[in-house]
Amino acid sequence: MAAASAAGDGAPHRRKQRIPPGDRSRAAAKVLRETNSHTPSTPTAAASDAVIIDLAAYEAAAQNRNTLG
Repeated sequence: MAAASAAGDGAPHRRKQRIPPGDRSRAAAKVLRETNSHTPSTPTAAASDAVIIDLAAYEAAAQNRNTLG
């Protein structure tokens, strides 16, 4: 009953709708993509020398762990 009495008498909330990005948003995204130094747009030698982490030890620990019961 408390929830029913707390509700207003106004119109129900409008449904969420997907509003596509406008021209200003697209331009801002383009600037970010072009100036972002963290993600190169083309692979470089540094990207191919990146450290690769083997997650096998973590997987084995996860397989042997049961926290649900």
